Amino acid sequence: MSISIMMIVPGLVGVWIDQKVGSVLIFTLLGLVLGMGVAVRQLMLLVSGPVDVGRVLEVDSEEESQQN
Repeated sequence: MSISIMMIVPGLVGVWIDQKVGSVLIFTLLGLVLGMGVAVRQLMLLVSGPVDVGRVLEVDSEEESQQN
């Protein structure tokens, strides 16, 4: 959900700036390109995260007794 928001919000801000300035699609396109770049970067970070997330590591009883 947040990645789709990252893609859409800069485009909508670009539309708003285009309407205020009176330009034709310049800031809209810049906003969409910026949003796509940020979203792709976020997706890459999400995909390349640690592989063992949520995995419980087992500790040998010998190691546990030595630590206590």
